Amino acid sequence: MINISYRSKKSVYKILKNKKYVFVDFFDTLLFRRIHSSQIFLQWAKVLAVRYPELNNLGGGIDTLIRTRNEVESELRGFYEEGPYNEIIGKVYDRCRIGSVDREEFIEASKNIDVSIELGCQFGNSYIIDILKWSKKSGLKIYVVSDFYLPATCYNDFLLNAGCDGLIEDVFVSESINLTKRKGSLYPYVLEKTGALAEECVMIGDSRYSDVYMAEKNGIEGLWYFPLGHKIRTNISRKLKTDYSKNIFKSLSDYLYNNTCFEEYAFVIYSFAVKLFGYAKGDSVKKMAFLSRGGYFLKQAVDTYLSFFGIDDISTLYCYNSRKACFKAKDSDEDRRLLYEYLKDFMDVDRLVMVDEGWYCHSQQFIGKYLNLSTIGYYLGTRGTEKIDGGSRRGVVFNMDTDGRHSRLYGVFCTNCSMYEQMLTSSEGSVQGYEFTSSGIEPVLKENNTESELYHNVIERWQKRMLLTIKGLCAWNVGCDINDKKLAKMILRTSLFAGRERCEFLNLIDKSLVDNCKGGLQTHKNLKDVKISIGDFVVNPDMYLGQICKLQRKIYTNWFYNILYTIAAAGYYCYVRIVKWF
Repeated sequence: MINISYRSKKSVYKILKNKKYVFVDFFDTLLFRRIHSSQIFLQWAKVLAVRYPELNNLGGGIDTLIRTRNEVESELRGFYEEGPYNEIIGKVYDRCRIGSVDREEFIEASKNIDVSIELGCQFGNSYIIDILKWSKKSGLKIYVVSDFYLPATCYNDFLLNAGCDGLIEDVFVSESINLTKRKGSLYPYVLEKTGALAEECVMIGDSRYSDVYMAEKNGIEGLWYFPLGHKIRTNISRKLKTDYSKNIFKSLSDYLYNNTCFEEYAFVIYSFAVKLFGYAKGDSVKKMAFLSRGGYFLKQAVDTYLSFFGIDDISTLYCYNSRKACFKAKDSDEDRRLLYEYLKDFMDVDRLVMVDEGWYCHSQQFIGKYLNLSTIGYYLGTRGTEKIDGGSRRGVVFNMDTDGRHSRLYGVFCTNCSMYEQMLTSSEGSVQGYEFTSSGIEPVLKENNTESELYHNVIERWQKRMLLTIKGLCAWNVGCDINDKKLAKMILRTSLFAGRERCEFLNLIDKSLVDNCKGGLQTHKNLKDVKISIGDFVVNPDMYLGQICKLQRKIYTNWFYNILYTIAAAGYYCYVRIVKWF
């Protein structure tokens, strides 16, 4: 047995260079949890009781759920090496006599909750991931070999969430095969399925028995990786019964800030979904039309939230619309009639409830004025003061009303609007107008190669990973919103201290932002366009955050200017928080 726990990565490369296959354990090896595994089932029971309130009427409440699940798993070990997930949860359903809920629905909801809980507390182990990336580049094939209670299909989300997508050839999980590392029976199965010879393989894992002894018993060299510090932290968490839901914001946002490109903005989109549901419920909304492109990712986030908690009395629709299509209809009776007929299917009884990224709300202004439709507009944020004929609008995250009054912390939340536009967009082209077809009225779309390439090369994966974070937040926040002060603090730090990779990313999306109404790339204000009022800066320093961020993106390659900027930005960061009380 070789202990690689404290070895350099280069020394591990030397061990692997004569191998063809790497088998790797998952938890506490490839990925870590921020909590002890025993705490997972407690959160599972809490979330299930929120999804299905009738479970609170069980004798013993959620403790009964946890106890029943543990009992069923123990009993099934007499029949299976690893009990099938669906059978375990099905027996929990039967024993708890949850007759008011469909059995299959309960099993699927339980699985979604378990996966989401895992997503919310997992993070990648950079040491092992770097070793696997080297192995991949060297031509070795990598397989996950794991004893785990969830099916193998769940690993697609786990691997993407940890940034390991594209690294693993396949996943072999005890739940899906009814064979385990613990008993040694999983290894011959993996060798047979991969076509590998035992002497060509190495197994990396944290368990001396399951990952090393049993692997070597089957002729596979075992490398023991024991993350002592992590084990101590998670066991302390178990002993102290730490409630991870109370510190998920800090631990997860810090991790995303340090390891991704702006994926911590998933917290903002999650907060939007929670607030939007509250507003829609208050306005008795039953149907919402998410406008194309700007509403694309917002719809996915809201659908994730509604589905997670089984909310089915609000439907969400994807509506193809754009400023250009509206302006085109302004001067053409035929185009106006097509637009009106197209929008009729999206009406919530006698009103059109629109959801979009927002800013100046031009489409809603046109629809209210020229189509004479009653509208409600829910937006990520609003920046204009124009009134809406026959309707109302609301900036959910940040808002400017028709009198020019700003919501609290407006300047912080509306920073980097161009990034929001790219973050929320879709792969399809912009809407140019509408036409009659055999299927009815259809939108006419025009694609832009610059936008399309950026979406498929960068934004699509960005959105998928943020959506996984949102699922994790649903599971750990259990439907509760995130405090605006916490969000503002996060955005302020993110915006001011971006780092080289993030500055390059922002410059890339700025250069790729297309104005689909006028055609061509959007023009952005330069530093020479910035006007600062000293008096206003003293009172409302947050309103100048966007300009300061643009300065950073201009000078980040110059080490001297960057040092001066960092010092000044630290002072500005403190001043904004003092003045705005957050």
